[in-house]
Amino acid sequence: MQFIHSLIQKISRDKKLIGSLSRHITAKEKRKGEKVLSKKQIYKFASQLAGDVHVGKLQPENEKAYVGLFATIRRQIMDSELTEDARAELLGYLRHLLRLFRRTKSFTSAHQSTDETSGYDAIISHIKLVADLLLDESNARSQLPQLDIVTETTNLNWANLAEELSIPDLSGLDKSSYPVYFMGGTARVLARKVFGYSIPTGELPLHDFDFVVSGNQSANDLLKTFKDFTVDPKGLKVLHGLKNEKINEHFCDLDCSFNQVLVGVDANGENRIHYTKVAKESLQSGINKPISETRETFYKTNYYQLPQAPDVRVYSTAMVERLFKFVAERKAVGMTMEKHNFALPLGPSLLNTVRRFISTDIEQQPLLFWRLARILEQTHNIKILNFFVDLDYVINERHPNYHFKKVSSDQTEKAKWFLSLLIRLAIRMNSDSSDRIRQFYPTVPDKKSRERCTFQVPYDEKPDDVFINQFKQWRQNSRFPEI
Repeated sequence: MQFIHSLIQKISRDKKLIGSLSRHITAKEKRKGEKVLSKKQIYKFASQLAGDVHVGKLQPENEKAYVGLFATIRRQIMDSELTEDARAELLGYLRHLLRLFRRTKSFTSAHQSTDETSGYDAIISHIKLVADLLLDESNARSQLPQLDIVTETTNLNWANLAEELSIPDLSGLDKSSYPVYFMGGTARVLARKVFGYSIPTGELPLHDFDFVVSGNQSANDLLKTFKDFTVDPKGLKVLHGLKNEKINEHFCDLDCSFNQVLVGVDANGENRIHYTKVAKESLQSGINKPISETRETFYKTNYYQLPQAPDVRVYSTAMVERLFKFVAERKAVGMTMEKHNFALPLGPSLLNTVRRFISTDIEQQPLLFWRLARILEQTHNIKILNFFVDLDYVINERHPNYHFKKVSSDQTEKAKWFLSLLIRLAIRMNSDSSDRIRQFYPTVPDKKSRERCTFQVPYDEKPDDVFINQFKQWRQNSRFPEI
């Protein structure tokens, strides 16, 4: 079995270490009668491990040391009911990952630092680095299409915008930090200002800020300068050099047309906006579209290819449910998608949306769930009157172990969460989804179901009294113990 063996080959250039581990695994595989754990069993165990890391069941012995986290995971593996082969492979992977981190100067300096957060910032950066090595090979960057990207100069005044929208003032950065661009929600708001479009109610106020920068030093400068703002490490993307081809790769990685826009300052200090034509059309109409050209990202799988028809894409539930969230939060009036994408059952990403909604102001919650119910009524034929019954089925029957606890802003918790994402990424890239996809797509979808349809919920639509009463009863009886 080559699960961890192949994974290590992808993430490391340390030939000596790989050779030693490879010989060890190969020798074990050749032993007559030795029971080897199946990929499915590895998948199940590693999924549980990732989940435990995510929700904090695995507590580091020393909160300042990443070594503590690995030691805890190692004990979990040693105490588990795994075969000797599987245990050796998982331990080999963890040992190598730890050596990879410990060899770096930033980890060594962070480990000796008295700052409680700096060490975990470095860990998050290294996890992203390992993920990038995996993704570069998986996504075949040279095969990505060249998108129709427009670059224009803007007359935005950063000081005025900082006061008006309570956003970081890019003119306050040292020029050595340029280029730097807003992405995500802030970029959408600024782009609409540039284009003269109205800004949907759900986009404001802006709470957190995502950036694209050209290097690690620029990222550090930005985090230091804007320390009083919410800048999440997962929303800080480094595109070395920030050349046109890197912007093209970035736009190909994204999940929806709304996000194919960057607004900020270029290397010369000039105000710039980069966008695709489909993004501009979507921001004007309020209709969001799935557009990803990259199958895998650090956070999720964007789409699958049908085994019996590789040219037919099936968007993952994570992708589909993210578009639902845009509509429910009144950031989009609607979405377009082929109907065959709704054959996959609703997944954990829907519960991520539920977790987000029940953490908002209680007065806004009925409207959020109403809009979610209205879009699901159109895409999955879920009746409004049965919405909360069906939602409870997803929560209690399909995903009974889902934890509604939000990821803490504490850097140690974020480091654990990022490690769980890395484990999940490794699992996804070393598992075959063909059988699961065939289960829901035994035949190739017909031409009619592969035509794109538009699903809309008007911005001003409000829930009726029956739905509000159902929501109150559901909210009172449902399980959200960690909130």
